[in-house]
Amino acid sequence: MKPISDDNHFKFSTETIAVPFYFVLFLWIVYWVELQFGYNFGKYGLYPRTSRGLLGIFISPFLHSNLKHLFSNSVPLFVLLMMLLYFYKKIAYKVLIIGTILLGFLTWIIGRSNLHIGASGIVYLLFSFIFFSGIIRKYYRLTAVSLVVIFLYGGMVWYMFPIDQKISWEGHLSGFIIGLLLAILYRKTGPKPFKYAWEKPNYQKDAFDMQFDENGNFIPPKPKEENENLQEKITINYHFKKNNDNFAPILKQNRMPIQKNVSLKEYNTFGINAKAEAFVSVTNLNDLKEILSNNKDVFILGGGSNMLLTKDIDKLVVKLDLKGVKILKEDDNFVFVEAQAGENWHEFVLWTIKNDFGGIENLSLIPGNVGASPIQNIGAYGVEVKDVIHSVNILDKNTLKNVNLENKLCKFGYRNSVFKQKLKDSVVITSVVFKLTKKEHQIKASYGTIKQELEKKGIINPTIKDISDVIIKIRSEKLPNPKEIGNSGSFFKNPVVKKEIFENIFKTYPKMPFYKVGEMYKIPAGWLIEQCGFKGKRFKDAGVHNMQALVLVNYGNASGTEILYLANTIRESVKNKFNILLETEVNIF
Repeated sequence: MKPISDDNHFKFSTETIAVPFYFVLFLWIVYWVELQFGYNFGKYGLYPRTSRGLLGIFISPFLHSNLKHLFSNSVPLFVLLMMLLYFYKKIAYKVLIIGTILLGFLTWIIGRSNLHIGASGIVYLLFSFIFFSGIIRKYYRLTAVSLVVIFLYGGMVWYMFPIDQKISWEGHLSGFIIGLLLAILYRKTGPKPFKYAWEKPNYQKDAFDMQFDENGNFIPPKPKEENENLQEKITINYHFKKNNDNFAPILKQNRMPIQKNVSLKEYNTFGINAKAEAFVSVTNLNDLKEILSNNKDVFILGGGSNMLLTKDIDKLVVKLDLKGVKILKEDDNFVFVEAQAGENWHEFVLWTIKNDFGGIENLSLIPGNVGASPIQNIGAYGVEVKDVIHSVNILDKNTLKNVNLENKLCKFGYRNSVFKQKLKDSVVITSVVFKLTKKEHQIKASYGTIKQELEKKGIINPTIKDISDVIIKIRSEKLPNPKEIGNSGSFFKNPVVKKEIFENIFKTYPKMPFYKVGEMYKIPAGWLIEQCGFKGKRFKDAGVHNMQALVLVNYGNASGTEILYLANTIRESVKNKFNILLETEVNIF
């Protein structure tokens, strides 16, 4: 299935130049044959209102009286034909063939009783069609083309009138009229301006949209007095909510202070001001087990870097602050390191580099904690964390037993794992064991931007620290710091598509970046979003970062629903343009 895209109408190909070139070349060949062999094709020209002149409707455009006549038609004919084929490819041949026949027939009806030859009628046909099509369609790209045409050939308008009896002004006028009629006839066919979801006539406004008028201006709520007449219609129902405070025993022990109605703004990197009904921080495994023994329906919170809160959390939020890094065992080649789930990921990466342990240097500066790394199977610059995870230690919420899952049981996939599927919400990751190299590190520096930065620094044989430093520099320049602008890093996964979909897009965008993944193709989601025009756009305080379109940002006080609305709008736009439905990498609550 071909991707739906307005830009599919604007395709530059060899046909765009070849057809106009050969068309004009044919005119010159006909003229050369007349000179070279002494033929006079003029007798086949168009004679108005005569039976023998009907043949000229089809032949007269290819005949010219002299070199000056031929040359004056060749240049505008080439340019206008090229514009027609580029901007109106799907209807170009219909316009050219039908228009030529109709303008010839109209000239045959209204023309003076003289011989009419030359391609100038087609020139006026194309001029008129391209000019009026751009105006009628109200599409800024085509309107710009109309202005270019009027700038280049606007002076031709005078030659539609009988100011020079030697010129077939009737043919010019016929071409102009037929061009206008075809522009009207085909106004709904061909390229149309792209419309966002909210611009479509069948768009259903939600509660958020109802707060704004058609120009995007905020509509303040109606004053209280305007609604007084509604009071009689309002019915208030009270519902008793059972106090399900299962963490009360823990509160009484006063070992883990449980707070009520806590803002989570400082605990999620998007900076969303959602509230937790109750909040507690745990620093050891025994306390975590004690909480789960009283209430298994809790919200586990790590670094808050891969989540979007769209509402308040009406349950106990457990902040997992398990800390510690230790070496379990090692030999000459490898070291096995256990990092607790609450350890900051980037700080852990820096610790491994300081100790010259290789394997995760390409994952430098990824936000979040260690505990989230296997859930998402985090990855960047050609490396995924699954390649170095030896095992994952989990706590079963139901049995409260500690379980060690080996790598193969984690069922890692692209930004996916068993922790997002079968084991979702049923276990808590408490620590992760990594198998890292001690020597002969597998340096991965072939990724485009890494290679370029290393070359700038003159580094030929990079160390793991060199790789980390370069990646920190790249990410710092391209990605916003969550402490300065709220964000959760990459909001969408890079789609992996079938060959058919890839080839359809590649025909239109031959410079599109991509990566071959077996028989499939991975396309950067940021590139797709940028092509849809969202890069750097801002909608109130929700926006798309101006350096990396894959990152959605909170410029201050955006709500989770506003950011989610923007994300869904982007997904719909990409789907409409490329036939690809983006998947969110961020977990939405």
